[in-house]
Parts: sequence; C-alpha cells; structure tokens
Amino acid sequence: MNPEPTPAQAAFGSWPPFRVLVTGLFVSAGLAGGILGFTHWPELPQPAFDAGMRRQWVSDAGAVHAWRLGAGDPTQFARPDAPGFSEAVRAHRPVVAYQVTEYQPPVQWLDSGGAGERIGPKPVVAEPASSRRSEPTVRFSGETVPESLTTSTPLVYPRGMLWEWPIQGTLPVFPSAPAGATLTGPTQIQLAAGPSGTLVVRRLARSCGDLAVDQLALERCRTLQFVPSTEEPGPILDAQGPLVWGELQIYWTVAPPPGS
Repeated sequence: MNPEPTPAQAAFGSWPPFRVLVTGLFVSAGLAGGILGFTHWPELPQPAFDAGMRRQWVSDAGAVHAWRLGAGDPTQFARPDAPGFSEAVRAHRPVVAYQVTEYQPPVQWLDSGGAGERIGPKPVVAEPASSRRSEPTVRFSGETVPESLTTSTPLVYPRGMLWEWPIQGTLPVFPSAPAGATLTGPTQIQLAAGPSGTLVVRRLARSCGDLAVDQLALERCRTLQFVPSTEEPGPILDAQGPLVWGELQIYWTVAPPPGS
C-alpha cells in the first residue's frame, strides 16, 4: 500500500524539476528586490552651480593690505605652531612660573633592633597649630558692664508641704563653709512639725561631705517654728501627729582663706 503524498508533493508532483527551479529563482529575485527597495538610502539632490560664478585670487598688494585692515588677520588665532598658538598671541600671553609642590613623606619610625631597642633617636614631630584664636573684647563708650556675681551666703531651697505654713520670724541665716571644708554637694535636712507648728523631726538626709558643716546646718534649723494653717486644737504632744514633712537644701559657699 502506497503512503499518501504530502501537500508539497500533491502541488508540485506533476511539475518537472526545471519548472520548480525556475519558479524558485523568480520568487527569490522578487523577495530580494523588495528588500532592497525598502532598505536602500535615498539619493540626495545635487546642488546646481551657477554658470556665472567664478573664483578670483587677490594678487594686488594694495588690495590685500586694504582687505586686512577691514577684516583683520584670520590667521592670528588659527595658525598653529609648536606651543599650539599663533606667534602673535604667544608673544603677548602672560608667563606664569610654575613651581612643583615638594612631596613630604609621612613620618616613619625606624625598625626595632634584635634586643627590642629602637635604633636611632626618636624623630621630633611638631605639634599641629592650634585653631583657636583669641580676640580682645571690644567695649563701647557708654556701655554698661554687669557686675560679677559674687555670692557670700549659701543658697537655701525649702521644699515640701511643711513650707506652706508661715514661719514665726525669719528663716535662719547660714554662714559660709570654712575655707578648709571638703564639700561634695548640698546638705539636705529632713524636717517635720506637729499640729502646733513645733519642729518634731530634724535629721540629716544627705551630707555635703563635711560633717562639721552638716552639724552647723542642723543647729541653725533648731530655732525653726511654724504657724499651722488651722486653729483646731490638736493633741497635747506634737509627736502624736499628724506630722507635716518638708526638706531644706543648702548649697554652701566656701569662705575665702584668712589673709586673702
């Protein structure tokens, strides 16, 4: 049983080989012509020359001089030479002396010897220049200069609910700490008063670093007496309460040494 022919064999089976070859050549030529027609560069039009145009060279010396006076020398900046400029420009350009910066190698230490000792003296490296600049203070005529703040008495800061009550008299005056006192901070005293305003508790909550100065502060607080905000009769003893608490912070100043 013979196999069925393919579509190509069915279409060209009855054609002789010469006819198939000629048909293939014509199809290939048509494809090549179409590709060349769509991809070739267009031809540019040629410029038309006027028959009356002519070239004339100026040979008269007078005409050349007059032309140079009106138009200038076109080769002044265009004529090349060894430096790259025309001779007229090179003669008038400024000459700058160029100095090559000397290379300073970084500081290098010498190698250590076999015994661990450094060979040779240690190089001296200069300290860098300070960038600080001191400028004098300029004063103007009529300018008021504030006085320097000089504190001779300690700074006292009361805190707490106890200080909402008025004080009978004034707050105790605290003197400056002695010149040889060792201070590390303020003295903090904890206080408490009973219903009648009498001071019941008076103790050191934080030391300033000098026990003598702390004791001085405790002695000055002994005379404190408060006026209660209410007139209701309280217990016979203030220690029975209720107690109202407060604090007193004293920032000491040191007295100058004798003879200063």
